[in-house]
Amino acid sequence: MSAAATDSGGGGGAEAATGESAPLLGSSSSPPALPELLFGIPRDTVLSTCCYSFCSGTMLVVNKLVAYHIPAPAFIASVQIVVCICLVLGAHVAGRVAVEPMTRGRVLPYAYYSILFAGSLFTNIHALKHSNVETVIVFRAATPVAVAIADAAFLGRELPDQRSAGALATIVAGVYLYVIADAQFAMESFWAYHWVGLYFIIIVVEMTYGKKIVRDVKLSLSGSVAYSNGLSLPVMLVLMLSSGELGTLTAPGFVVTLPGE
Repeated sequence: MSAAATDSGGGGGAEAATGESAPLLGSSSSPPALPELLFGIPRDTVLSTCCYSFCSGTMLVVNKLVAYHIPAPAFIASVQIVVCICLVLGAHVAGRVAVEPMTRGRVLPYAYYSILFAGSLFTNIHALKHSNVETVIVFRAATPVAVAIADAAFLGRELPDQRSAGALATIVAGVYLYVIADAQFAMESFWAYHWVGLYFIIIVVEMTYGKKIVRDVKLSLSGSVAYSNGLSLPVMLVLMLSSGELGTLTAPGFVVTLPGE
């Protein structure tokens, strides 16, 4: 009997060979897989961007709230850095992530980066302390414009194409419309944005230099996080001491009030 006849016979083919019935359409218990492309963009890129945006936006709100109750930006950032270091090293000890050994070739580039990283955290919390959250979000959303120019100027990358340039121009227009409508800017002019402006400059330099060391220094993601946070902690402690935050935290009348108290 031919193979075609065997396959077309009652109960024949794969079902007869395995002794199992073929699954009915729609009877699978496993959830359907997400498409590889979402809106024409790789799925992992879309999901990673959404997760980053959620975490970043949440941290802005949390830091704004914490800075209101604890007026010590460097101390707040230091606590966050210590927690991050403990989580990464704990995962490393448990064998879940890899953290590469420290070498001169790895430490030196990240030591420079850690100064920028600490500065961006310090100015970010100061910006949240002196401005509203939406102002910080608008300035941070404008960073891709400056980073795209810096990429071309210092890293030898191509300038954005026409489509990307149009998207960046839309961001610039949105920033301009926000600034002219901002009541704080109307009252204080550019001085209203001195902290958030400083944060913008530092984070643009940090992102540009960060791209360079990611390209030149081969580290895992967990290793990069450990190096960045570990080396920035001493810088943040210096900022905490030099800005007088220790005196604020140890003042006799200083009390941390939690929401609802």
